[in-house]
Amino acid sequence: MTMLDETLAARATASEAYPDCPSVGRLLTEAAAESAWHLEATLHPTSWRNPAYTRERQRNALLLRGALLDIVALQSTGDLHSAAQAAQAGGDLQQLDGHWRTGADQARAYLREQYRAWRTDEHHPWDCPGDCGGTGIVMQTLTWEDQGEGIYCPVHEEPVDCERGQEPPEHGPDCDCHGTGFVRERGYRNRCLAYLPVAQPAQGTDDPWGAWEPPF
Repeated sequence: MTMLDETLAARATASEAYPDCPSVGRLLTEAAAESAWHLEATLHPTSWRNPAYTRERQRNALLLRGALLDIVALQSTGDLHSAAQAAQAGGDLQQLDGHWRTGADQARAYLREQYRAWRTDEHHPWDCPGDCGGTGIVMQTLTWEDQGEGIYCPVHEEPVDCERGQEPPEHGPDCDCHGTGFVRERGYRNRCLAYLPVAQPAQGTDDPWGAWEPPF
């Protein structure tokens, strides 16, 4: 969706506006972290912090807070306060990006457009909470040798995508690992990588996201 699709801003459901169905709790955590980093960089500037770093923290905090408000407004059509605050955040984001502020629907459409761009952006900050150092890649141990009596020695690691400090999705009892996250084979314990959560349809609910369970 682009800014020209502003007529959809007030009519779309939450799942249409945010197809990835982000976890509200996760957005809260990420928005708070970005806000804290922005405040810390503003109050305690150092030689390695340039204006681009501070601006990125400010922009991310504004974007994620706006997306949160927009999701709440879409899920509660009578919540005019959240809708107005989402539009305000969208307008602030437009202004921060050097654009003219637009009407409420266009501002919310811009917010969603920029959220999708942020979600697919592979850039990680140098102080990424996933400890990738900005590379987007971390080394993760995948195989341990069983030493007996519950002692395991790491023997093999591989580069994997950084999850920005978020825990991987829990495995269910229907997985080969029976929910433990690990499988054992010939004296080795391997990290289970094959499980994908299966959406279970919710019964008797009007929640537009009721048929989808986020993996965090």
